[in-house]
Amino acid sequence: MITREQLVKKYVEMLRCGRAAAFLGAGVSKPVGFFDWRELLREPAKELGLDINKEHDLIGLAQMYVLRKGNRGRLTQEILNHFGRDVAGTEIHRILAGLPVTKIWTTNYDLVIEETYRREGIDCHVIRDDTALAYSNINAPVTVYKMHGDVSQLNDIVLTRDDYEFYDSTRSAMSSAFYCALVEYTFLFLGFSFNDPNLQRVFGKIRAIFKENSREHFTILREPQPRDEDYQYEKNKFDLFVEDLKRYNIQTVAVKDYGEITEILKDIEQAYYRKSILVSGNGYRAGTGFDEQRLRDLCYRLGRYIIAGGYNLTSGLGPGISALVLSGAMEELYRSGRRSEFHVRFNLFPFTGNQPEMRDRYTKGLMLKSGCCIFISSGGEDRAAVAAMMREYEKAGELGKIVVPVGVTGPVARQIWEREKRCYAGTKLEQAFDALGAGSKSNDEIIEAIFSIISELA
Repeated sequence: MITREQLVKKYVEMLRCGRAAAFLGAGVSKPVGFFDWRELLREPAKELGLDINKEHDLIGLAQMYVLRKGNRGRLTQEILNHFGRDVAGTEIHRILAGLPVTKIWTTNYDLVIEETYRREGIDCHVIRDDTALAYSNINAPVTVYKMHGDVSQLNDIVLTRDDYEFYDSTRSAMSSAFYCALVEYTFLFLGFSFNDPNLQRVFGKIRAIFKENSREHFTILREPQPRDEDYQYEKNKFDLFVEDLKRYNIQTVAVKDYGEITEILKDIEQAYYRKSILVSGNGYRAGTGFDEQRLRDLCYRLGRYIIAGGYNLTSGLGPGISALVLSGAMEELYRSGRRSEFHVRFNLFPFTGNQPEMRDRYTKGLMLKSGCCIFISSGGEDRAAVAAMMREYEKAGELGKIVVPVGVTGPVARQIWEREKRCYAGTKLEQAFDALGAGSKSNDEIIEAIFSIISELA
């Protein structure tokens, strides 16, 4: 097994290089009210005179039920009744939607993944059968692969033992695509039991070809606890299962409670965006000794240093301070010959409108994709802009972001600086923080102080 910290570090590395994928099993959809396979077959098992709690071959049970009924109609209807609802996803779904995971695979019949992306304003291309693999949606940054189909195409779902046995002929392209994905991407398996025979077959093929050199993958599993029934037996079985997964280079993080899975995803989200910086500010009429030209120069230099220092920029596309920071950042990227990194180094979110509720949602979206918030100026006379900057500061605190106020640049930034000053008192960063409020410091000295704080805290 590996530690939580090792998983976060390794998976974030894959996110940064665009090689991270996810596989979501039934366990991820259970918190929003959907059954797993065992619960779905509970009533059919009763009709067959069987106890679902004593059955382990659930695929065989589904096959026997279809044979007894003479067709798939009754079982298919049960699937539609249960899974045919548009339900917003869990926090796990939301976090994944906010990360650059472009490939999501699942054996679930529900529509939770698509609905989560829709509510987050992200298009996703859904592939449910072999034919759909031939096409791409250029407007969708995420592709969702439904290996067993879903409730939108009930006639083609993988349901019985016959479906599994003929999978490589009826869905050969899907099987091959998954094989290629396991070779090219690092997967994080969530809510998945690894009992699916199709997946076991693909894992076996990869192991046969790559032997000890297959790509590393990860999963998070609940470890049996002393309070559980038949604890020692289940613990021994769990340990053996974790060892067996290593044959396929699937590394396991063990948790005591399913809620820890969400916390680990939050750690991944925070670690990924830790090097992303949001610069918040407005108003050119700065305080004494900090005129408009100097403020412009500071913002431009700040943008350049963000890129030169290996950080990423999260920004709106509005005029003023955001535009100046963005200008400096883009110039540095092009000067350094790394313009191919544009989509990795910049998180840009255009916004127009004055509705406070929409603007607050927009601001929260920016901050969720940032690890640090730098506050500059607001020496202007626009009261709404001043109030908005203070709300952004409060939201940054609620979300646990690193707050770096350049107090010397304007009244509102000074107000935030005064509030944060006590957090740095008596620490090794006190001198750097004091420099952000000192009018005697040059722009270069201010920027040096900003990144002394960020590099230490991030």
